[in-house]
Amino acid sequence: MKAKDDVWYDSQIQDIKKRKRATCKSISDSSYGTSFMGGRLTNKKIKEIKEGLTKEKRAAKRASKQFWDKQIEEEIQNFENQK
Repeated sequence: MKAKDDVWYDSQIQDIKKRKRATCKSISDSSYGTSFMGGRLTNKKIKEIKEGLTKEKRAAKRASKQFWDKQIEEEIQNFENQK
């Protein structure tokens, strides 16, 4: 099983932010709306990309939270067993 610790979570968030900056440029940027993966980026397409990245970010946060909840539960069980 893959350990989802803080380093993993931070690297996932940084990767998502990097992809968002690369694909969803600012409106004031001169290259706004340029082609991306064979198609022209429209506001609707940019919104879809941002929604997908937001879902990935939430999934990473959820995975990290579940990992830490499991770790805490194991520590509590270990403490209970030591009594």
